[in-house]
Amino acid sequence: MAVNELTLPTWNTLNEKRQRFIFQQLTRYFLSPLLTVDAIRPVTATFYGQTLHTFEAMIGGEWVRLVPGMTNVSLGFATNHQEELAPYLAQSDLTLADIQQMLSPVRKTDVPPMLVATRATPANEEILGRVSLTTRIFKGNHMAYAAIRSQVLALLDRHGSLDPFSQTGWPATLTSGTVKLRLASAHHYQVSIVKSWHKADLTKSLSYFGFRLPTQDQYEYLQSGGNSSLFSFGNTLPLEMPRYLPNRFGLTIPVKRTGSELIVEDLQKSTALTAQPTAKEALALSPFYQVSGEVDMSSAVYRRVATITVN
Repeated sequence: MAVNELTLPTWNTLNEKRQRFIFQQLTRYFLSPLLTVDAIRPVTATFYGQTLHTFEAMIGGEWVRLVPGMTNVSLGFATNHQEELAPYLAQSDLTLADIQQMLSPVRKTDVPPMLVATRATPANEEILGRVSLTTRIFKGNHMAYAAIRSQVLALLDRHGSLDPFSQTGWPATLTSGTVKLRLASAHHYQVSIVKSWHKADLTKSLSYFGFRLPTQDQYEYLQSGGNSSLFSFGNTLPLEMPRYLPNRFGLTIPVKRTGSELIVEDLQKSTALTAQPTAKEALALSPFYQVSGEVDMSSAVYRRVATITVN
């Protein structure tokens, strides 16, 4: 495959057969063979007139999506255009100096294509895979699952519906000690282990399977989609915030959050927010928001990525 096939806008010109072939090759060569690909499906994300056709796979208990890269993409936010920010400044009572202090500087860079988890995960959890409610078959990290298999099966037997094929009666979350199960579909629980670990431990664990935390550039690209507005949806806030922010790549980005999202650098991206933050608090929803200081692993989240590099 050619490098330019994996970058926008060339990726969008490929037919679905070619995209699927490339995606299958990427999951085979850039991720650990210890994690099987349990399902592959095409997805379409539509964002303010922009449409992305791509693929995602169920790998290790998570849907992982291919996000094409982009060359010479603009990141950071230029705060010297007061007329563009006037509505938000009036909404939030912030000044240009306030915003400048909390946003990353303007720059241009090449962002590589990535395999990206579609949802963020609590930073104190390690996702192992998922288990079927009907067959009890587990798919994912079998080496780690072996140690907790009996706990998982006991939870399913104790709390599940009497009819294993029923789509009702299963709690949204089940826990036993450090084992946590989240209802991921009508027929599966996602299996996680709660960890008391540091960022370095999480980073090391991800690396075993070909993943890592996103860099600041990658995070801002994934959140902004390459758009240079203050927020992914523009420079002003709606009267009522939606539950999830629109995203060019169709990633799940909730407004309500428990804390920052982890990146490689020692910066806090975003912060804890309610479902309806004030206009001032909502600045943390900007892809370019950043605050120095250590991140609280008990409240932070992370989104694993695998960077695609093609020579």
